[in-house]
Amino acid sequence: MVSPWSRGAGRRLLDAVRVLAAERPIHQISVAALCHRAGLTRDTFYRYAARPVDVLARAMDDDLPSAEALLALIAPPPAANPLEAPGRAVLEHTDRNKAIYQHALHPHLDSALREVLIGRLETLLLGYLQANPESVPTIGDTTPSAAETRRLAVFTAAGTVGAIENWLAQERPEPVDRMLTLLFSAAAPWWRRRGGSTASRPGTDDRSSGPRVAEV
Repeated sequence: MVSPWSRGAGRRLLDAVRVLAAERPIHQISVAALCHRAGLTRDTFYRYAARPVDVLARAMDDDLPSAEALLALIAPPPAANPLEAPGRAVLEHTDRNKAIYQHALHPHLDSALREVLIGRLETLLLGYLQANPESVPTIGDTTPSAAETRRLAVFTAAGTVGAIENWLAQERPEPVDRMLTLLFSAAAPWWRRRGGSTASRPGTDDRSSGPRVAEV
């Protein structure tokens, strides 16, 4: 089924909100201003969304790689850092839309925008844990339930988005690779594949200790 956002008025709204949100905060963009930019009536707008930020969230959701695409980027064994490539893809999305996200910080992102990022990361991380159950840590001496495993993914996803907000709030955010390395160093060690090879990451050593895994 073709999404109503993929063509016609929906596409015009997405294009218009991206332009306006790169110029000023989304909470300062009125329905009237967005309709004027898109060349649409208010009645048409309300057939698609309740608020301009909802349109922006849809635009950012479209720009992010899909959950399926991110899961496909997970490196197979023997890679020690299986989440590196999908993590980079998420950071490249935020960097590519830096002006939009920076204008949307007041001081945190609107819940609609946070939900897009957290939801995508949660799906990625939960998918990884389901495909690699040996990576799920024990809690005390028991294996986490399905609900508890999801909570691990939610915790990591939300923390990652918080770090991304702080990164974007800087006047000159560090390059993507630096931010990715920072997230690796902060991540829980069990996101790293046990016994994996570090050959894919120059300058690493199989004997090194410390949590150098992609959290995103």
